[in-house]
Amino acid sequence: MTYYELTIDKYLQIKEILETHTGDDLEIQVALLSVLNECTEDELLDLPLDDYKKKVEDLDFLSSPLEPKPRCPKTITIDKEVYEVVREVKNFTAGEYIDYQNLIKADNFYSVLPNILACFFIPKGKTYGRDYDIMQVADKIRYNVSIGLAMDVCFFFQKQSIRLISRTLDYLVLMSMMQIRKAETKETKEKLKEAVMKLEQLKASFKGGVGSIM
Repeated sequence: MTYYELTIDKYLQIKEILETHTGDDLEIQVALLSVLNECTEDELLDLPLDDYKKKVEDLDFLSSPLEPKPRCPKTITIDKEVYEVVREVKNFTAGEYIDYQNLIKADNFYSVLPNILACFFIPKGKTYGRDYDIMQVADKIRYNVSIGLAMDVCFFFQKQSIRLISRTLDYLVLMSMMQIRKAETKETKEKLKEAVMKLEQLKASFKGGVGSIM
C-alpha cells in the first residue's frame, strides 16, 4: 500500500492512533491494521499467522514520510461524479476565496483538509456553492480521495501562493528603489533603504519555506 491508496479518512484515523494510542507496539499494529482492512481487531487476531504477517507488510509505507509533489489534475472523478479543479486562486469566486482563507487558518489543518479541497473541486458545470451541497462534496472527498493526492494539490497551491507573494514583493522592492532615487532628503532615503532591506528579508523567508507543507 502507498499514501496514494490511503483515503483521507483512513489517514486521519491512523494519525489519531499514532498520536494518542497508549498500548504497546503490537496493540498499535493491530489498531492500524483494523483501519486499513476495515475489520475488527478480533477478526485480525483470528487470522492464521501467515495471513496476519502478510497484512503487516501493508504497514511498511507508514515508515516513510508523506512527501507531496506540487501537482494538480484538471479534473477528478469522485464516487462516479466528475469534478473540475480550480487550478488558480485568481479564478476563485469571492465566496470561494473567503471560505478558503478561513479554512487554512484552522488549528488542525488535516481535520479540515476535505473542506479545503471542496474549495478547489467543483462538480462539472456548476458554480461554487450553487445547486449542490458543499459539505456533501467534502464528505465524498474525505472517504474517496487519497491523502497522497490531497497533499499534492495543497502543495501545488502553496507553491503558487508563494510565487504570487514573491512577485508582489519584487514589485514593492522595485517601487521603493525608484522612490529612493526621487527622495529629496537623506532621512527619507535611509527610511526607504531600510524598507527595502526588510522586503528582501521577507522574500528570502518565503523562498526558504517553499519546501514545507501546511
